[in-house]
Amino acid sequence: MQVELLPVCADDLEEMAAIFNDYVEHSLATWTETPVSIERFKELMCFTPDYPAFVARDENGVMAGFGLLRPYSSISAFDRTAELTCFLKQEFTGRGIGRKLLGVLESQATSSV
Repeated sequence: MQVELLPVCADDLEEMAAIFNDYVEHSLATWTETPVSIERFKELMCFTPDYPAFVARDENGVMAGFGLLRPYSSISAFDRTAELTCFLKQEFTGRGIGRKLLGVLESQATSSV
């Protein structure tokens, strides 16, 4: 499936939180049990300028999902370690989008080390 991977911007957060909240409500894939507000979503994701974050949009501009890296720990021994988060809308799973997101995150992570 053809998707465009774009850096996350503030306008993406509402759609990203909706995708995340769908997993909260319909799966065990999240660490929270109740849907979160956009503000709480931003806190949970720990967006950090030095860590890559991307959205995947289809040819119609529909957000298929998102992926990001965030700090793993504030302990200095883990300065070069990141935690990966990736969520796709259910109707976009199994189409290679997660693989594309992982690839760009890996590439960006190794280029910033």
